[in-house]
Amino acid sequence: MTAGPATITDLIHPEQLKKFLQQAERNHPVSLAVLDVDGQPASTSGGGIQTADELRPDSDLVKRGLAQRNPDPMLRHPTIPLYAAGLFCQETSVGLLLIRFQSDGTDPETDPMTRGQNEREARQIRDHLQDLITAGYELFNLSAEIVRNYEELALLYDLSIKLSAQSDLDRICAIVADEVQSVLPVKNLSILLADAKTGILRSKIAAGRDGRRHPPFQLDPDRGITGRVAQSGQPLIVCDVGQDPGFVPVGYPITSLLCVPMTLGRKTMGTINVSDKLDGKEFTTYELKLIMAIAAEAAVALENARLFFEVKDLFLSTVKSLVMAIDAKDPYTHLHSLRVSEVSAILSEEIGLPALEVEQIKLAALLHDIGKIGVSEQILLKPGKLTPHEWEAMKQHPLHSVQILEQVKQFSHLVKWVRHEHEHYNGAGYPDRLKGDAIPLPSRIIAVADAFDAITSDRYYRKGRSEETAVDVLQKDSGIQFDPEVIRAFVSAHQKGRFKGLPT
Repeated sequence: MTAGPATITDLIHPEQLKKFLQQAERNHPVSLAVLDVDGQPASTSGGGIQTADELRPDSDLVKRGLAQRNPDPMLRHPTIPLYAAGLFCQETSVGLLLIRFQSDGTDPETDPMTRGQNEREARQIRDHLQDLITAGYELFNLSAEIVRNYEELALLYDLSIKLSAQSDLDRICAIVADEVQSVLPVKNLSILLADAKTGILRSKIAAGRDGRRHPPFQLDPDRGITGRVAQSGQPLIVCDVGQDPGFVPVGYPITSLLCVPMTLGRKTMGTINVSDKLDGKEFTTYELKLIMAIAAEAAVALENARLFFEVKDLFLSTVKSLVMAIDAKDPYTHLHSLRVSEVSAILSEEIGLPALEVEQIKLAALLHDIGKIGVSEQILLKPGKLTPHEWEAMKQHPLHSVQILEQVKQFSHLVKWVRHEHEHYNGAGYPDRLKGDAIPLPSRIIAVADAFDAITSDRYYRKGRSEETAVDVLQKDSGIQFDPEVIRAFVSAHQKGRFKGLPT
């Protein structure tokens, strides 16, 4: 990308400019000065032009020189041997060179040959300085490009780090939206994800600069600017969407639009749409390139998230099949583990635990009875009261669960939660008689969920009781068998009706 023209001191360092002027004065019988575009001295040789009138910004020669639009004319003072030459960068004025030839009080330029010689020397000095400006511009431009590339790489590295640990689509889109707005302030931004089967583009985020969310919308992949981008995999800048016959309006006004696909290989995951820059200017090719780079990182994160959820779904399906096979040993506990898992997640959310911990507790609850596979069916299915010996055998199932879960590295953090699910808040539970906060919070949560399902489900010896009855029973045991904090969360969830629609 090419940077715009800079100031004279951006293009030539003042010390370098001073040395140039000094060298030129040694080689020519002249005194020199360089003015910036405002007519102020940018540099003199140190002993160069001293006459104040000659350097005055409002002097006729200075004003005419700075007003030049063509670098060729060499302006001359009408009465003294003083020349003014415009200095240009990319056809834009960056300053003025003043060249005064030495004299003994008479005007040597009355001699045409002398005047012609002076003008040639003046042009030679001007051309050499102009070459320095051109070289300085190229260096300035290269430096700006290096800085820009570094900033872009730093941005993408930072974005990659932020996205690498994310598997939640909402979080990925929020991070990407923040990055886009930080590098390209626009009035509106939307991130649309493509449906894997239909290709329909649905807005995951649509928001204004003030953070106000726009209503969700969807776009047909066969229509509109966004559809063309999604189908072709090629970005587009449209300066005036009103002139595009295929533009499909959304729920907020748009004039100019930059639309970039999030692609991985030949697969389009969605698009990033930004509209109307805050400064009112048109979108540039550099901005397009930058958003494309962000879109590429986003596409990788989205694909990783998709693969993560596929593996997660496969994993959970396998676990659920195993758990249901165990629950099926007893028709009265059919779907028990699934219900305990759902209730545990609800309680965790009510307490305010982070989403990741909620998911982990939900999984631990799903697996909490897996150790029953090591308990005799004669004990599990016994319709009457268990003997002390049978009860001791039943109490071993948390330890059986631990033995099973310890074999799977990914379950290592769940082991102690499952082990202590039958501990009591007052220390009277099993297997280790832990008390109060010594019991892991996930274990205390699962204990309440397990008891709730046991109370409301049918058993050999009784019919399941109502949810209201379960609330009364659990509240009575608050601080005895159950953690009071978890019971408060349970009552809150009950009052909100969150236990309706559990698996049956």
